[in-house]
Amino acid sequence: MSAVKLSGKGQSLMELVVGVSLIAVVIGAIAVITTYSLRNSQFSKNQALATKFAQQNLEFVRTIKSANYDVCLANQQPGNCSSWESIWSTDFGTGTNFVIQKDCTVRGTSKTYCLKFNPGNIADTDGVFTKEVIISNEARVTGQPPDKDSGQKRVTSRVYWTDTTGQHSSDLVTVFSKI
Repeated sequence: MSAVKLSGKGQSLMELVVGVSLIAVVIGAIAVITTYSLRNSQFSKNQALATKFAQQNLEFVRTIKSANYDVCLANQQPGNCSSWESIWSTDFGTGTNFVIQKDCTVRGTSKTYCLKFNPGNIADTDGVFTKEVIISNEARVTGQPPDKDSGQKRVTSRVYWTDTTGQHSSDLVTVFSKI
């Protein structure tokens, strides 16, 4: 029998296919990791901004309280709102939604901020973020049901947004006392 001589050309073609395949897998993995990192970076940025906006809203409410600015409750028309003092005797139950309104005019007087009742729970939308303030009764004693006459109101500042992974929110809560 005669010996068959094999050429090395077939092996180099096979090596080329394997090499290109490995490069494609590496590039694909890098693309997936980069996409995941960018998504996480955007989420972190949005979370930080939402927390900042929630903090600003609590500061606005604190300003409204300390300056006794106006609060437009459910049964009041925008030009005929009450002062913050009316909050203490109002029963908010488990929560009533408000939006912060800047540069409002109430009873003919210009105010820097006021709280405006939010019928239908339509929140203030600012581009990507939606902002709302929720005021609810606070219990006199921990573990007891909320009481409108406790002299305390729970204020929740909620900022939320939606991205490709769903809806997210940043909630900050504080309790204001009548004292």
